[in-house]
Amino acid sequence: MGITQLRAGNYPHANQHFNQLLAPAGNFTTEARYYLGLSLLSSGDTPAGLTELRKITAADGRNIYQKAQALVGASW
Repeated sequence: MGITQLRAGNYPHANQHFNQLLAPAGNFTTEARYYLGLSLLSSGDTPAGLTELRKITAADGRNIYQKAQALVGASW
């Protein structure tokens, strides 16, 4: 549901869905953190979005870590 809201540009609703997956942490924590970061960046909250993306570590999975690092390293 969060990804659908993100694609529709409903960032506050997307953020709610992603935050629900983060507390408590579960099987989809890394993905939720990644998409929350994207949502925050898309809504213009660059500092918060980058903060979420920086929380993703290589231990969370190489592919999603590389995507997050590319966004962190981008010119915002």
